[in-house]
Amino acid sequence: ADPSFPGALAARTDIPVIAAPLVPGKASGDLFDRLLQRGPVAGMGINRPKNAAIFAAQIVGLLSAEVRERVRAYREKLSDEVKGKDAMLREKGVFKYLEGLGEK
Repeated sequence: ADPSFPGALAARTDIPVIAAPLVPGKASGDLFDRLLQRGPVAGMGINRPKNAAIFAAQIVGLLSAEVRERVRAYREKLSDEVKGKDAMLREKGVFKYLEGLGEK
């Protein structure tokens, strides 16, 4: 697929364009430069479609209180998970923490 397609699409519409490139193997060094050509595009990390979906939900949340609340709750849940992992990492240390990841 043409990496400049999201930019070309963005140049023809007022609708936000979010590009989440999916690439097998190693990505070329100029992928993001080509991705952002010709128009305003929000570029997500390579192979990160989940991040693109969350970003799209945030945009929709600007006009929908229900979506905005669900995104807020999701982000709060992620924050709590990170805080829990941080506490466990500090308590157990790096090696014990990494050993415990396989136990889930």
